Amino acid sequence: TELSWRGFWMPQDGHAVFSPFEGWLSAMPYWAQLMGLPGWLGLVVLALLVLLFAAALIFGPGVRRLGPEIRLFAASYVLYLLAVFFPQSSTLRLLFPLAPLWGAVGWRRSWWLRGAVLLACIGLQALWIANVYGFANTFWRVP
Repeated sequence: TELSWRGFWMPQDGHAVFSPFEGWLSAMPYWAQLMGLPGWLGLVVLALLVLLFAAALIFGPGVRRLGPEIRLFAASYVLYLLAVFFPQSSTLRLLFPLAPLWGAVGWRRSWWLRGAVLLACIGLQALWIANVYGFANTFWRVP
């Protein structure tokens, strides 16, 4: 299934080719160039995101309080996505299993910070609905 989606975005002689991590390494320059940026910048952004995520899992005090099960699941799930997934319109949907990491934000914090996180999540939900239903016919949306 993943290769059929990838073939839509990056056709290679009529069929998509799979090799681990190739999806992200070919997609990031593609998306950067689509936004008018140099392709190498997409790879730099990917490397920074991976390093920041790893640092948060290892050194983040809030994340460490969540326990080794959540941290190991998050690390292995992100590694799986990096190895086999081609980033496209399903990326946000596939990141939902990482939602338990939000527990690090609300762990023993003041009531106003938890309220601010709740309001931010409600606002992001409104943006998500507008994005899914309002921009459904743009070219980068797969039907």
